Amino acid sequence: MGGPAGWHVMRSLSRDPSVTERRLPPGTIRRIARFAAPYKNYLVWFLALIVVDAGVGNVNPLI
Repeated sequence: MGGPAGWHVMRSLSRDPSVTERRLPPGTIRRIARFAAPYKNYLVWFLALIVVDAGVGNVNPLI
């Protein structure tokens, strides 16, 4: 479910001028930040773990 067809849709949207030239309405980022505020600690830990995982993935072949 979702397989390769989903990636083709996303790629086609990234090339579609009606999508790429559209600007976000004012206040959208602020609303997203307000929604995410209670989860700030989880987001920070998640991003830190992503960085650690990327580092381990890159160092692993060298070990």
